[in-house]
Amino acid sequence: MKKFIPMLLLPVFIAYAECTKKYSDINDALSELIKMQETYINAIESAKSAEDVAKAINDYADSFTTLRPKIESFEGKYPELKESKEPPEELKDSFQKLEQSAMKLTLVSRSISKDHISSPVVQKAIERLVKLSRPSEASGPAIAPGDAEESVPIAPGQ
Repeated sequence: MKKFIPMLLLPVFIAYAECTKKYSDINDALSELIKMQETYINAIESAKSAEDVAKAINDYADSFTTLRPKIESFEGKYPELKESKEPPEELKDSFQKLEQSAMKLTLVSRSISKDHISSPVVQKAIERLVKLSRPSEASGPAIAPGDAEESVPIAPGQ
């Protein structure tokens, strides 16, 4: 009988382990996105020229292009998240970190000097990022026309 009880509890432990790691792929993607934002923030803060700013924006866009399919797959994989007002407990810490990173990214993006923001190479990089940030052609721009002169989007799709 003693051997039988652990056999009954094994499925419970397996199910529990699976439930606690249900969103691990989302946590991994959010960690990657946060690292991308931190890299972008550091690059913008250390930019000395318009070319440096454009490179930072283009590098960020390149990184997001790689991550985007993974992020988009979550909508189909976890439809319950779309209807939820609060992230599941497992994701709360990652979402909080992402929010903090996004706020800093916005501030840093807005701090790009007027000389750099008006440069054609920077404008081209911003246009590329805005184009990538559109979830679909029908949904319109991620930032309103004219906003590109003031800031770069927080993250493509936001």
